[in-house]
Amino acid sequence: MRKLAEKSSQSAGEIDGVTTTLSDKAARAEEAIESGLTSLHATLEHIDRVTVMLDQAGNSVGEASNGVNDIAATVREQSQVSTQVAQHVENIARMAEENHVGIMQTADDIRHLGELAEELEAAIRRFKV
Repeated sequence: MRKLAEKSSQSAGEIDGVTTTLSDKAARAEEAIESGLTSLHATLEHIDRVTVMLDQAGNSVGEASNGVNDIAATVREQSQVSTQVAQHVENIARMAEENHVGIMQTADDIRHLGELAEELEAAIRRFKV
């Protein structure tokens, strides 16, 4: 019986040692899990901040894109207006050339009328003499 008591005592000691070891490992596992959860919460907060920043950056990119589109539309409008102005300038130049030709013809006609007037005056003088 004595051996049985010794063996029981030894087994109880081993069980106590295993229980203590398991308890220690469970405590360390719990600490590791808590540390992991803390890190996970911190990571989630960082992800939330990054998400907000990316949303803001996306909004800024959208606004910049709208601005570029507005500038492009304005440039197109200015190009059209410039083309129209160039056409009007060409029309004015053509009309000025036509007016110049008309003025030159009128000047020639006036000279010719002057010559005719002189001839007529000379002819009238002949009849008066």
